[in-house]
Amino acid sequence: MAATLTSTSLAIVSEDGHRRIVSNPTTRQIEQSQSFHVLAFTSQNQLILAESEGVFNLKEWDNVYRAAQKQRCTTTATDDTDTFMHEGPGGADLKRFIRSTIEQKTASDLYWK
Repeated sequence: MAATLTSTSLAIVSEDGHRRIVSNPTTRQIEQSQSFHVLAFTSQNQLILAESEGVFNLKEWDNVYRAAQKQRCTTTATDDTDTFMHEGPGGADLKRFIRSTIEQKTASDLYWK
């Protein structure tokens, strides 16, 4: 898990004169968006990739960055040695999904032993 990355895509769309961020936008939303962003994070929550295109300002990019962090997961320390992962307010916990997928694959691959 130390070398695992999680990524997300977000778009800033304009509706009724107001801009909002859409997580995991459809192809149609991307085509109609003001800007499109792809961000990837390490398992230590460090930004490793940020690709953006379109028209946006620094405040909007900061909002995209925060939305991407919320989407991937949030953590809460339960004591000095343990960390509890739960879904963030912005969406699915990508870290937990990747971990469970790897655990299932490993268990099925090692079933014969």
